[in-house]
Amino acid sequence: MDGLEHLMTSFVLIALLFPFFGVISLFVLVGGVLFDVDHTLVYASKKRLRSKGISFKKMRHYFMHEHTKKDLKKNIFVFHTIEFLLLLGVLSFLNTLFLMMFLGLLLHLILDWAYEMMFRKAVKNLSVIAWLARAAKLGQKSARKRRT
Repeated sequence: MDGLEHLMTSFVLIALLFPFFGVISLFVLVGGVLFDVDHTLVYASKKRLRSKGISFKKMRHYFMHEHTKKDLKKNIFVFHTIEFLLLLGVLSFLNTLFLMMFLGLLLHLILDWAYEMMFRKAVKNLSVIAWLARAAKLGQKSARKRRT
């Protein structure tokens, strides 16, 4: 899903929460928009960027048009996982700022998952643990193929 759409929906959530939480509700933007920084990390590792820097226009095009279902399963978007959401959920009991980030990220993930299911027919890795297990299993298969 596009960053502008995440920004707009985050502002809607902020408007709903503002009467109850005040200025602190602006922290919804951290979970709703800023946690997409993991896309930048995946793009940088995929494209092997060096000193040129990152073109956000090219990165957006890559994720909207070139990023395949296979790429979705191969890469891990750490801030888009159940484990990270649960961590924020636990921290939200300690501090209202974390609650706002949790709510922003929850909205963000629901929108991403709906978009991916509707348009890509595939979803990012939802769990770091499952991603690591799949990677280990694939590593074992490739090791067996090399031995034979």
